[in-house]
Amino acid sequence: MPVEYENDVNLVAIAEQRLGAAQGHADFVLLWNEEGMGAALVLGGRLHRGWTGGAGEVGFLPVPGTPLVRQVTKANSGGYQELAGSQAVPKLARELGIEDVPSGPHTEAAAELLARAADHASGPHRSCSPPTRPGWPPVSPRSSPSSTPNSSSSAAPP
Repeated sequence: MPVEYENDVNLVAIAEQRLGAAQGHADFVLLWNEEGMGAALVLGGRLHRGWTGGAGEVGFLPVPGTPLVRQVTKANSGGYQELAGSQAVPKLARELGIEDVPSGPHTEAAAELLARAADHASGPHRSCSPPTRPGWPPVSPRSSPSSTPNSSSSAAPP
């Protein structure tokens, strides 16, 4: 019996394409930030692995001023994952002065912090401007067209 194995993030992308949020989309990127940081690329309806199979391994991208990642299973070994991975989010929140940082596993703490940030349209820790292209963000059950910021602007997305 033939058997194949695949990276977990790539499998999630295939599931999203067939049954979830990416259904009907031929091109999309799925970003994953849990124990590790990764991405899956679907181009033309097909999973793209790249020449060496590492097309979505964004967590291991080098960061200027830090050592190259040599031991991918060792914590604090460098790379983008150390700056933006789920293990870094609670630490960043504390450094920014957020006092009620959840305790517990870093993946759960990061998810709670990101959910809180998504629920706040503005605040002292918000670092980006709202989108300015017409119709963005899309109307969801929690918002209405009249509350969409800059809905009459014709500027390009940030």
